Amino acid sequence: MKKNPSLSFDLGSVRRIGVLRIYYQPWDRAQELSKVKVEVSLDNQKFMTFNEYTGFVSEKSKGVWAEIDLKAIKARYFRITPDYDGWGNQWGEVEFWEIVN
Repeated sequence: MKKNPSLSFDLGSVRRIGVLRIYYQPWDRAQELSKVKVEVSLDNQKFMTFNEYTGFVSEKSKGVWAEIDLKAIKARYFRITPDYDGWGNQWGEVEFWEIVN
């Protein structure tokens, strides 16, 4: 049975993140990445669902960047759970863009 994975990230300290970027490549259909749920935590114990994002479409078998606006959320720990419509896709990189000022 297919199960969607969750990916966890520890940024080392609390940071203000403006954008999350995911480089991915769909295999069979352009809309295979149907949803991404982003959860945040300050202590790695209690996670809060920040938001769920949809609307990811790309050419099949071609890599593309998905940019997710995190609206300057402050957190140290992030958990990202993709939801696939089909067999999934390949992820190449995940970036957290910090807002510094």
